[in-house]
Amino acid sequence: MCWTSWTPMSSSARPNPRFSRNNQFLQRITMPHKMKKVTKKIDEIEKEGRRRLSLVPLESRGEGNRNNETFAANWNGHGMKTGMVGRGVEKEKIISLLLTSEEANKDISIIPVVGLGGIGKTTLAESVFADKRVGVFDISIWVNVSKQFDLHKIGSAILRSIMNSTINLDNCDLQFHLKKELSTRRYLIVLDDLWEEDGDNLERLKEMLQHGHKGSRIIVTTRNLRVVQQLRTGFLTNERKIVPVPESDIIDLGVLEPGDCWELIKRRAFGPDDDHSGLEEIGKQIAAKCGGLPLVANALGQVMSDIKTAGAWEDIRDTKVDLGLREGHQKETLERLMLSYYYMKLEFKMCFTYLAAFPKGFVMDRNRLIQQWNALGYICPATMAKGVSTTF
Repeated sequence: MCWTSWTPMSSSARPNPRFSRNNQFLQRITMPHKMKKVTKKIDEIEKEGRRRLSLVPLESRGEGNRNNETFAANWNGHGMKTGMVGRGVEKEKIISLLLTSEEANKDISIIPVVGLGGIGKTTLAESVFADKRVGVFDISIWVNVSKQFDLHKIGSAILRSIMNSTINLDNCDLQFHLKKELSTRRYLIVLDDLWEEDGDNLERLKEMLQHGHKGSRIIVTTRNLRVVQQLRTGFLTNERKIVPVPESDIIDLGVLEPGDCWELIKRRAFGPDDDHSGLEEIGKQIAAKCGGLPLVANALGQVMSDIKTAGAWEDIRDTKVDLGLREGHQKETLERLMLSYYYMKLEFKMCFTYLAAFPKGFVMDRNRLIQQWNALGYICPATMAKGVSTTF
C-alpha cells in the first residue's frame, strides 16, 4: 500500500497499527526470536539466582521440564513413515550382531553406527528397533542423547522407561536402581546421537550399563569416529564386561546411490497411483544433487510434492545456493537443505522458522507444537483438519 497524503486524525479515529495486517505478519515472523531471547534471559536470571543463593537443585522448574523431554526415553518411529532405502545389508548385519547367541557371546556388546549428519543413522536404528526379530530382548529402550551429554539424565530416562513412571533420584540411588532393574534382564538400549568424546565420561556410561544380563546389546549412533574409539578403551573394556564389537563389525554408513535418493523423493512426492513418468528424468537429476543424503532427499521430496510441474522441478534442479560457508560436509548439507527451504510454502516456512525458539536436541510434543503454530496464526483450522501440519 502506498500513502500519497496524510491528514491528522483524532486519536479515537486513527487505526491502531497493532492490528494492521502487515504488522500482524511481522509479529508472526519475529515472535520466535523474541521468545528465544526471553527464554535466554530467564535462564540467565535463574543461574544468577542459584549462584547468589548457593542453590543447586536436582531439577529446577524451568530446566527440569525441558530436560525431561530432551532426554525422554521414547521412540516415535518418524523415520519409518517413508521407509528405509538402500540400507538392507547394514540392517541385516546389525540384527545378526544383536541375535548372536548368549552362550557364544557372554559380553554386553556395543554396536556403533557411524556416519555424517543426515546420512540415515537414526532411521537405520529405528528400522532395527522396530523389527520383530529383536523382540527376543526382555526390554528395549530408546534414548535421545544429543550433543549435551548428561549421564544422570540418560540413566533417569532408562529407568523411567523400565518403570513407566517419573522419578527423581540422586546419583547413588540411580545407580542402585539401574543395577537392580537391569541385572536380571537381557536388554537392548539405543543411545541415539552420542557426541561425548571424554573417555572418563564414557567409562562412567559403561559402568552404569554393565549390569545387564549376558547377551545384552547397546546400539550407539554417532557422527564422530572418536566416540567409537573412546568406547573401545578403558577398564571395563579390558575386563571384557562391556565392549564394542570388533572394528570389522562397526557400521560405517556411506552416502546413498542417486537411485536410492530418487526412490526416497518419489515416496515423498507421489502417491502409489500417481503417474510421474513426465517428471522422472528431472527428478533423477534433482536426486543427483542430494549428495547421497537421505535427509536432503526427504526434504526435497516433501517440497516437490506440492509443486508437481516440470517447470517448478526444473527451477529446483537449476537453483544454486551459496551460504558463504567454508568448504566441507556441513556447508554442502546446509546448502542442499536450504534449497528445499526456498521452495517451501509460506506457511511451512513460518512453522519451520518457529522451531528456532527451541534448543538444539529438544524433543517436541507434536500436538503441542501444532497448537502453538495455530495460536500464532501460522496455520488455520482447515490446514489442521487436512492433517497437513502433522505431515510437516
